[in-house]
Amino acid sequence: MGSHVVRQANPYCVQLLIVLWVNCVVFLLVYFTSSWAWLRVPTAFWIPGLLLHCIYLATVLYRIGPSPLPKAPFAGGMVLYVGGVLFDAFATLLKTPDLFYEGNPVARGLLDSGFSHKFVIAYGVLTQALLAFFVCVLWGAFLKHKGTFIAQAKDKSKHSFAKFLKAAWGGADLSWRQLLFPIKISELPKAYYLTWS
Repeated sequence: MGSHVVRQANPYCVQLLIVLWVNCVVFLLVYFTSSWAWLRVPTAFWIPGLLLHCIYLATVLYRIGPSPLPKAPFAGGMVLYVGGVLFDAFATLLKTPDLFYEGNPVARGLLDSGFSHKFVIAYGVLTQALLAFFVCVLWGAFLKHKGTFIAQAKDKSKHSFAKFLKAAWGGADLSWRQLLFPIKISELPKAYYLTWS
């Protein structure tokens, strides 16, 4: 049962990891270097679509998850994450309602490009809501895969904590050098395990 779940979920884990990694690199280049600054506004408008795609992938992973959703940990995680987002939003709006001192690089990029603070607030509400929804669905997916993930990693490690860590990171069949410094595609860790670790 566990290996079937891993095989079924792995393509979606690969997509999710690629989407997140590529967009992290793009985000860093666009918002933290001056040579890519001209892409700040298009990148800002790309983010909601990216989040919708991530929500889709997390939803598929949630549905593939073999275990029932444990309601208390799921609710606790949701309350913590959404509570943090709401606290951040209210603190920002109380401190600077016109966003003059806003430090978020995406919001700052929009403000510096001439968008009104009301537009940026509406954009922020939309993107934070999408991000919160993505994180909550991914949290639920993790909870539904947790038993399979741990059982499969333990099965590949046989009583060694170091081997368990290696298996949990997706590198049960790799050397430590291959896991930490992959040179070839075949040396990349398995996406299913990497997604949840």
